[in-house]
Amino acid sequence: MLKYQAYDMRRPARLLELLADSGGVTEQHSGTIQITHTEPPQCGETDPAAEAHAPAGTDDLGLPYSIYNVSDLKLGRAEANPYIRNGDIIYVAEASPIYVVGNVAQPTSLYLKDGMTLSRVIAMVGGVKGANEEKIIVRRLKPGTSEAEIITVNYKAIRQNKAKDFDLRPYDIVEVPKEGMSTALVLKTVAGLARGSATSIATNAPLRILY
Repeated sequence: MLKYQAYDMRRPARLLELLADSGGVTEQHSGTIQITHTEPPQCGETDPAAEAHAPAGTDDLGLPYSIYNVSDLKLGRAEANPYIRNGDIIYVAEASPIYVVGNVAQPTSLYLKDGMTLSRVIAMVGGVKGANEEKIIVRRLKPGTSEAEIITVNYKAIRQNKAKDFDLRPYDIVEVPKEGMSTALVLKTVAGLARGSATSIATNAPLRILY
């Protein structure tokens, strides 16, 4: 669920504290957190909130932002848990879905995280069920169109370390061959999965004061 939470900062607080107070990150996160800095640090280096936010760049409005990794934050790495100051905007990026259908234990939708590959996804759904592992199909949208490119991947060669693993992209449909599985049935299954996972709605929470 997409959620907005505003804070009136009366004291310094770190990223992890604010995320925990707002309910934490959900499984839909992409793995990265962007912090946009709309105001300069107060009192220079004497302000703990001025602790080095190493800017990664600037946005369309020219505001500096920094990027942090969710996994580093969960591992307790100090550099991934900066102080937050008034005016900062914390954005936990939402992951895009991918879909796995066909000869698997349970057709499902997954959230695409950094470094997600075909072999990892197949392992996450319990592996293939007697399918032709040399012809796993990936349906991928062509940029700027509604047409899909059909990519055939030799999963058996990947599993035997004879071929490089296949990197997945947002909205890829991984089809494990199954007898009687037509294109129309694949798309109907994906549509059902998409409806079932479409739970991202915007909610606004009251302003919280952090004393």
